[in-house]
Amino acid sequence: MAELQTLLKALDILNLLGGSEENMSVKQISKQLDTPESTTYRLLNNLEDRGFIEKAGHGSYALGYSVLNLARDTYEKMDRQLSIVALPIMEELTEAVAETTMISIRSGLYSTCLKSVPCKERIRFVADEKRLMPIHIGASGRAILAFENDKIINLTYQNLENPEEKSLLEERLAFTREKGYAISRCEYDEGTLGIAVPVYNSRGRVYASLSVIGPEYRIQEEKIEKKMIPALLEASQKITSCLVI
Repeated sequence: MAELQTLLKALDILNLLGGSEENMSVKQISKQLDTPESTTYRLLNNLEDRGFIEKAGHGSYALGYSVLNLARDTYEKMDRQLSIVALPIMEELTEAVAETTMISIRSGLYSTCLKSVPCKERIRFVADEKRLMPIHIGASGRAILAFENDKIINLTYQNLENPEEKSLLEERLAFTREKGYAISRCEYDEGTLGIAVPVYNSRGRVYASLSVIGPEYRIQEEKIEKKMIPALLEASQKITSCLVI
């Protein structure tokens, strides 16, 4: 029983450090977990020996390379599963709307295209897979950001120096939460229009976004409302229902 309690406390420390925006001292961790400082210090030493945490200077601690390696391997497996599940659904969506589709994920405060399916039109959008883009710019990023946790949203706001830019982002995120989709016009590439919806994992947390992107002149408002958004929402639900992550 004592070993189980020790294990649970060690996991509590990892969760606490993982959820904190700043590194934490022994005293802070001890207070947060209501654990004696001597016990906390012993647990920290054991976790440090195994690479799960590391000293970050001034007596503070941060997550270590072992946790980061586990997280990287886990996310790589999740991304592979998402690509496999999403591809046939995206092919159907591309065929239905006659525009390029792509699925994107969050990487820190950026979004990146994981997989795309180009349409057959001679003039079409070709996604630059693995390109990192600030998550607040473009429909694919905002469809994720609007439903992310407060920590990610607040960090994004902190990186915006212009108050007008922050105000505009607040409006756009509110729009996405209300409507269930994000839309962008010429934010990255001149003459393009993108519509994106969130994709959730099996636990109901936002995990990715599914987008339709094409030349602005070809995507009329009526087509967006009557065809593209319903098709996107249906495809997103199909992907979510197939995910076990």
